[in-house]
Amino acid sequence: MAKNIFVSYNFNDPKVKSSVREMIQRENLKGQIVVVENDVSYNGATAIDWEIEHTMQRCDAALFVIGDNPRNSPWINEEAAHAIAKNIPVLATQLPDMDGETPSALTDSTFINWDAEALTNTLNRC
Repeated sequence: MAKNIFVSYNFNDPKVKSSVREMIQRENLKGQIVVVENDVSYNGATAIDWEIEHTMQRCDAALFVIGDNPRNSPWINEEAAHAIAKNIPVLATQLPDMDGETPSALTDSTFINWDAEALTNTLNRC
């Protein structure tokens, strides 16, 4: 059965979204990558929270991509809270050559090396 994998990344860096999608789909991911597509930040915190919840409600796992400064997205902890409340696997990976601190909401997450095979194998087991 195909799965939906929520991918959290810095919304201002669409290259991350495409690299994750390309990298793990090359390795035969048994599912689809799902991301927040709509920038609703102009409508405030409630709109962003709703967009995250609405997008994540159809997901079977959540993958958080950590760069140099994961705190630059104030919503990463909200996304993690939604995933935890949904009781879906919460996974995290660090972009290569980046050393951003892991957000507090992800400290109990499963960490996976930035490696297409490792990411895909773990996501396929979720």
